[in-house]
Amino acid sequence: MLRLFGYGENYELFHKVISENNIEYYEMNSDISKKYFKNTGFRSDNQSDLFLKNKSDSTFRIFVQGASTVVGFPFYKNGSFPRILKHRLSRYASFDSGNGAKFEEGDLSLEEISKIAREFGEPKQLSGKQELYEQIIANSY
Repeated sequence: MLRLFGYGENYELFHKVISENNIEYYEMNSDISKKYFKNTGFRSDNQSDLFLKNKSDSTFRIFVQGASTVVGFPFYKNGSFPRILKHRLSRYASFDSGNGAKFEEGDLSLEEISKIAREFGEPKQLSGKQELYEQIIANSY
């Protein structure tokens, strides 16, 4: 009865966020840890990623639960497993459709790939850091 009248903390796992163009998103409730850890200075370090309230048919969601390794200890935000996974999935999303999917399935010859590359022109080099880090990680195992 008390919750109906707004008494106490809000322990819903997700909060609704409405963007400027009226698209509804959810984000994780940053106060959810108060449900389990009362009267302490402990606060969860969730990363507050927004995701669409209504999922499209072509979307899949991955929720990662855990403790220090999930938040990326000792690197935190950009070194966490969910961030690395999100980066990897977005970086290689071009293989999900179009020429990327054709290449992955073996439907494009090297000559066709070369022709497509010439049509796009030289890629703009942004940094090269990612490739360096990928090699460091790949060669450390």
